[in-house]
Amino acid sequence: MTFKTNVTDDQLGAYYRKTAAIADRLGKSLDPAKIMTALQRIHDGELGPVVLRAGEFPVYLECDVGGASYQALLAELESAGFFVSDWVKDIMKKPAWKPGEKEMVKFGRAKVSELGFTKNPTTREIWARIRELGHSLCEPCDGPAIRLALKDQPRGDYFWTAMEQITDSRGDPYVFCVERSGGGVRWLGAGWAYLDGGWGLGCGIVFRLCK
Repeated sequence: MTFKTNVTDDQLGAYYRKTAAIADRLGKSLDPAKIMTALQRIHDGELGPVVLRAGEFPVYLECDVGGASYQALLAELESAGFFVSDWVKDIMKKPAWKPGEKEMVKFGRAKVSELGFTKNPTTREIWARIRELGHSLCEPCDGPAIRLALKDQPRGDYFWTAMEQITDSRGDPYVFCVERSGGGVRWLGAGWAYLDGGWGLGCGIVFRLCK
């Protein structure tokens, strides 16, 4: 249902300033773009819910994770037509990779800039920010589960799983990358993620949403 309002532009401006002032006093971080979206909806008489607080993200994906061994996951991935890189096969054989308990998990996805960074942060800073915002890093079993669930991932799309890095056989720290190439190949890959290594603001990150 749409409701008509008599809100003027001046009133909306005052509302914006008051919202920002209250947030500042409470020590909260608000996303100005989301505030403006909310104000536009109020102005247009559309009073649906809008997320205003920075750090709140919509559910990107909800899927079952855990409960399957490395061998079972690899067989399922390959039988479904996914390409699994040698780096993934390596880190999934390490003690740090664990199948985990079977559960349903909600994941959020954001660009590094949407986590509140204005200059390229390090892995350490990104992981800390995700926790600071009240969310959790992915578990080792999440990467393969996400890959299996995203059968219709758009071509050219890719993102990284924010997780405790797993050290490969050469001593390098890796996290999972879920990608579909421009040619349509659906990958489960992995890449370096040194704690002090930098990330671009446009990089896509997936993490566990707070319950």
